[in-house]
Amino acid sequence: MSNHIFKVFVFLFLLALAAGCQTAVVEEVELIPRELFFGNPDRASLQVSPDGNRISFLAPVNGVLNVWVAPADNPQAAEAVTKDTGRGVRIYFWSYNNDRIIYLQDEGGDEN
Repeated sequence: MSNHIFKVFVFLFLLALAAGCQTAVVEEVELIPRELFFGNPDRASLQVSPDGNRISFLAPVNGVLNVWVAPADNPQAAEAVTKDTGRGVRIYFWSYNNDRIIYLQDEGGDEN
């Protein structure tokens, strides 16, 4: 077999082989919305009061995180106990005597 015929044979073989291969199809998928990653959670930072009778958590009020408190046996009865409308509450604690919640609040973005 001459060199030219051999090259044509290899070319036709590779062409037939490539025709039998299937091309991968990439489906377009919907992106996960950024808000799911960076938006406010539905509820966060669940805590139980020192006496165990109440629970507290962070949840939005008009899109801003605030502290909510509910009886431990009835979380659906939760009520917001803070009314922040700015940057939201991120860190809070129960006081030792169960009657107060203490929270950190930054004003003006100066981190003081």
